[in-house]
Amino acid sequence: PAGVAALMATVPDEWQANAFLDAVGARKLIPGGGKQSGSANDEAATSMQPIDFMLNLAQTGDGLIQGLGMLNKVVDMLPSATLEHRLKNWLQQGCLDVNPRLSRNFGIPTLVIAGSGDRMIPSEEEATRLRQTLGGLLCTTRVLKNTGHAALDPRLNMTREIEMWGRKMSMPPKDPIKDFVMPSMEVRENATAYVQTIRQLAAPAFFSTNKDGKIDPGVGNVPLPSDSAVGGTMTNDDVGVLLVGNHQLYGLDLGVIITQFLEDRESLLRGLAHPLVARGAAMAGIGMGTGAGDGEGDPFGGPANIFKQFGAVPVSGRNLDTLMRERKPSLLFPGGVREVYHKKGEDYKVIWPEKGEFVRAAAKHNATIVPFSAIGIADSFRMVADSNDILNAPIVGDYVQQRASLLPKARDNETFVAPLSIPQLPARFYFLFGKPVETFNLDYKDKEECQRVYESIRRDVEVGIDMLLAERDKDPFREYPARLFYETVNQKPAPLPDLFTNKDKE
Repeated sequence: PAGVAALMATVPDEWQANAFLDAVGARKLIPGGGKQSGSANDEAATSMQPIDFMLNLAQTGDGLIQGLGMLNKVVDMLPSATLEHRLKNWLQQGCLDVNPRLSRNFGIPTLVIAGSGDRMIPSEEEATRLRQTLGGLLCTTRVLKNTGHAALDPRLNMTREIEMWGRKMSMPPKDPIKDFVMPSMEVRENATAYVQTIRQLAAPAFFSTNKDGKIDPGVGNVPLPSDSAVGGTMTNDDVGVLLVGNHQLYGLDLGVIITQFLEDRESLLRGLAHPLVARGAAMAGIGMGTGAGDGEGDPFGGPANIFKQFGAVPVSGRNLDTLMRERKPSLLFPGGVREVYHKKGEDYKVIWPEKGEFVRAAAKHNATIVPFSAIGIADSFRMVADSNDILNAPIVGDYVQQRASLLPKARDNETFVAPLSIPQLPARFYFLFGKPVETFNLDYKDKEECQRVYESIRRDVEVGIDMLLAERDKDPFREYPARLFYETVNQKPAPLPDLFTNKDKE
């Protein structure tokens, strides 16, 4: 009986536990849990407090006795032998029978609803596993924030959930590229609010290189299609543009780059992102946080982030080919999760795959490739433990490994475990966009030549990083205290550095 009672205690979440306390009157005994002060009868109410307390105590006692009676009935209905039978012969054997039948060819549309606060069984992880196994087209997951094992309470309108799911399943799937609509100005401002905070603290400095190799402040030298700007129109001379560079710690550079091009060029870059990021998950929390959800109803416990709002596209060869064919300015980080969650001693190291298929995709549609380099974020954190340290840690390592294994992967060798870092005073972020690489004369069927171009672009990124590391020493406001002092005294932003003066990038 004690075991069953302990098991039953894991069922209610915080909201349900408070509802039970309200029902039995226990919350009235908690200071501040009863009537609010401030009424005209405060004095009379104060004089009656001892009597009210005794009455509430008696009512609470009756309610608790009734609750214990209900628990005893549950214990009687579910003796230990019955519970053991259900766990072994129903749950264990049921999984052995059902799991082999689950696949992307299952054929039955499935809606999975789980609570992120389930303390009885790992419902959220199971929702993620089912979506991975059945596929996103067949399986829709809905993770309810702060909801426990018994999700069917007044907070959930099951009829509405099923109706919404049915309408979604009956609609033709949206094309993430062709069906994307530029968000309104209001949505843009709301979505970029957190990025603006990062920009204020880090004061990013951007530089770009023209066709002749001259480096200028800003992103004005980056070639973009005519229709990439708001209200622009495509011309016959336009080609697709693919920006490729190193990804920094926790992926904090993605939003900064997107907002910079929106503000300076009124151009939206379509980011090729990890499937979770494209659905609305923030990179910094993916490795240890939630992994389920279909992008509907804030499945990640917060508003849809900038990447989803601004048309992030799940990274794949097909999506990249479509973006280049449609001549859309696109942003790609070949290093992906491996660079975002890099290990100790790998700050600003370019960790790209051996083969660069993006070069062939660009050459197929005569697109222009712009390599870029970035530094600054790793200097704003002190890494305490990387993925190796976390996975090798007793107890914790196995738990993290289990959760990470449930997340969808863009590459087979991804370790979706975020390093543990301590924030430091924010260093300035620096971005250098290199000389554009045109692919008019590159045959995408020539794999060897495309590979040579890929290796050359990777070297350009590495050289750009070295240049930024050397040039930033000339910046008097590189460190946050210097910027803060200047801005406090002068009541205006610290000036951007005048780097690369009279200097060409070879």
